[in-house]
Amino acid sequence: MDAHGSTALMYASYEGHASVVEAILQYDHKDINRSNQYGTSSLLFACKNGHTEVVRLLLQYDVEVDAHDSRGETALMRASELGYSDIVKLLLMGRADVLKKSHNGSSAVIYASTNGHYDVVKLLLKYGADVHSANNDGETAIMQSKAMGYSDITQMLIEHGADPKSSLRWGSAKNLIGSFKKTFGGSQRALPRAPLVDLDEEDDQETNKNVPKDENRDKPITAEQDFVGIVARVD
Repeated sequence: MDAHGSTALMYASYEGHASVVEAILQYDHKDINRSNQYGTSSLLFACKNGHTEVVRLLLQYDVEVDAHDSRGETALMRASELGYSDIVKLLLMGRADVLKKSHNGSSAVIYASTNGHYDVVKLLLKYGADVHSANNDGETAIMQSKAMGYSDITQMLIEHGADPKSSLRWGSAKNLIGSFKKTFGGSQRALPRAPLVDLDEEDDQETNKNVPKDENRDKPITAEQDFVGIVARVD
């Protein structure tokens, strides 16, 4: 175990070394549900990085499928957010709670709908996802899909009972981001693998210190200015 509480099993799961994971589990799987100081378990590492075979192995050894990290996000939520449909299916077959919510009130179907993962949303609905589920800000899956411009997902949600009149009050800003995602590849772009040391909490602590500043006014920049900055940094 390292200084952050990460075990050998976590390292192997993070890297996707299925044979190593299997060897560890066969020798001793008592630490299969252990999490590091940031609340990230071996299953969460595997799901974040898209390692389907590792997820399959962990499920075979009765891993706690609904364990969550420091933000209340489960393996199903992370896999749904990143669009790993094969992993989502494995987790659902392993009895992952499709209705469970993170600390911000978001369920897996909200994560998937926000990021445009049609196949994942379809799977979640098949296993009983609630189209009326809202996060702590009152935002539902259809509100997010409409704001982000994912018409195919929006239509599917409507067919499953979502209110077609639902929309975000601040949808214009989200539509701007949606246009950006579509123009530059959006969720289809290759995503970086999750760091072994999950810095979620450290990042939260640094947020206020790293807010971009307007050099001329010495105050936080607007959402529009920040968006322009993001576009400028796209390679």
